[in-house]
Amino acid sequence: MHQTSRLLTASIALCVVVGLYFALTSSNTTAQENTKTSTNSGRFQISAWSNPAAPGSPAMHGAYIIDADSGKVWAIINESDPREIGNVKK
Repeated sequence: MHQTSRLLTASIALCVVVGLYFALTSSNTTAQENTKTSTNSGRFQISAWSNPAAPGSPAMHGAYIIDADSGKVWAIINESDPREIGNVKK
C-alpha cells in the first residue's frame, strides 16, 4: 500500500513538473504565436502512465505529451527530461 501511494505521489509530481516545464519554455513566443495559441485552450495534452514494481524490478512511471498545434509528441520516463519521440499526422 505504501509503495502504491508513493508511486501515485511521484506520478502527480511528474505531471506538475511537466506542466511547469512547458509553461516556462513556451514563454519565449512571439505576439503572433500568443494570439494563435490563446484561441486554442487545449494545445498541450498529457497522458500519464505507471507500471507497478515486480519482485526484483523497480516501478516505472511517465507521461506522453502532445502539442495539438504542431503534432509533436514527447515522452517522459521516470524523472527524465522530455524527449521528442515523433509527430502525429494531421
